[in-house]
Amino acid sequence: MSKLRPTTAMVLAAGLGTRLRPLTETCPKPLVPVQGVPMIFRTLQAVAACGVDRAVVNTHHFAARLQQDIETAQRSGMFGSLEILFSHEPDLLETAGGIKHALPLLGSGPLLVVNSDAVWDDTKAPLLTPLLEAWQHQPPYAQALLTLVSTVQTQSFQPQGDFLLEEDGTLTRDGDRSSFGHIYAGAHVTETAKIASLGLEKFSLNLVWEAMRAEHGLKGWVYHGPWCEIGTPAGLERANALMQPAA
Repeated sequence: MSKLRPTTAMVLAAGLGTRLRPLTETCPKPLVPVQGVPMIFRTLQAVAACGVDRAVVNTHHFAARLQQDIETAQRSGMFGSLEILFSHEPDLLETAGGIKHALPLLGSGPLLVVNSDAVWDDTKAPLLTPLLEAWQHQPPYAQALLTLVSTVQTQSFQPQGDFLLEEDGTLTRDGDRSSFGHIYAGAHVTETAKIASLGLEKFSLNLVWEAMRAEHGLKGWVYHGPWCEIGTPAGLERANALMQPAA
């Protein structure tokens, strides 16, 4: 039996972006441009292109400006028919806490979760559409499917991996991290029951993933296209190079 395809996405955009200072002292990190386009606009365009109906964006740092700029772009038609809602966090709740806080807007079905600072060229090498297709073919006991990128590809800027990927797609974290062959690429599909059931308000997705991993429900899918994460000025430089228009 196929897994249900998500119809809603959560775009994580509430962080302070401290490693990108001084840019983020006057601008929310998701609005920092990559080749002239705010990084979260690229994320929302990719979400719209994969066929999801609704996106919920969590906000905190410069929340009003972030919401206003997204709504202005939405009215211009930049994100097609994608419905965009906002979940404001007066206090930062971390990744899983932010999702739990937004659950009344997200519903109970499987959820696409995307970091706003992961960058790839979705027109040349789509990421979200094949991820959703891979999710639909997961076994019934799978609770989350994480997009991974090989450390061979990220060796120059992120040599240590986050996970070991077994032949059946199961993710483990046993042994020395230097031997882990893949990193999390900032996008995954997840059931929300585990997030909702944990009696916490402020907590990380890593805690959720460890609980899923203990039940053999944490799976991985490898993306082979060019990818980078904007966490630092060096990451922003890589992203601008990656998205350089063809001559």
